[in-house]
Amino acid sequence: MKVNPFGKVILPCPVCAMSVDKESVLHTYLVVDYYFCSRQCLLRFKSHPGLYCGNPKSGKSVKQRGVEEIKKRKITLSISMLDDQIQTLNDSIKKLMGIKEVTIYDKEILVTYDLIVISLEEIEHAIEANLSINTSTTNTLKRKWIHYTESCELDNLANPVSKGCCH
Repeated sequence: MKVNPFGKVILPCPVCAMSVDKESVLHTYLVVDYYFCSRQCLLRFKSHPGLYCGNPKSGKSVKQRGVEEIKKRKITLSISMLDDQIQTLNDSIKKLMGIKEVTIYDKEILVTYDLIVISLEEIEHAIEANLSINTSTTNTLKRKWIHYTESCELDNLANPVSKGCCH
């Protein structure tokens, strides 16, 4: 157990592993207290707790084993951005936990992220908070399909099968 110079116990955030103290955001799951560095990490934990805490049947979670699920996506916007919009959006995305790299051009955002920590849907919410985006039906369907496949992948990672098939 680590203690900071002020005598506070320091623990790792179960989602992003940042150091947090016991005055941070608290959530109790299966009678164990977990402390989080941010609301983003708390919400992520609540949506897929099996990714971050192990269980007696399957052992350590993927996060506890140090697994990263790196994704690279290109997001094409229907609008051109001004230089100040690009800088603001770039800063906003980089502040999100789990972002490995982001490059923004006039109408394109290239982002590399760890799916264990953040999903494309969460990244898109950050983009939408900075820009008003008009997407076509085809783009919306494609995005929803990616969201769905990422959600299925996270569910599979959070609930490992010890042997054989899923039944």
